[in-house]
Amino acid sequence: MFTVEFDFDRIKIMSLDETGEHDELEVYLSSDHTVFLVQRTEGHVEQDCIAISYPQLLDIISALQQTEGTYKVERTTIN
Repeated sequence: MFTVEFDFDRIKIMSLDETGEHDELEVYLSSDHTVFLVQRTEGHVEQDCIAISYPQLLDIISALQQTEGTYKVERTTIN
């Protein structure tokens, strides 16, 4: 289950683990193409945050459909 929220400078996606085994994951896509992955541990104040580029996120998504190996995704730029 997930939610999607649009703000003027970012998109927020919240992924909920329906089994309850893992804490929710928040994904922020910022207007500068930085992707933040944030997970807060229930019962704790601290949070884990990872910043990656949007192309790295696309690589992760592409990797889910590949077999073992090394890949380079060719991307086109739209002007």
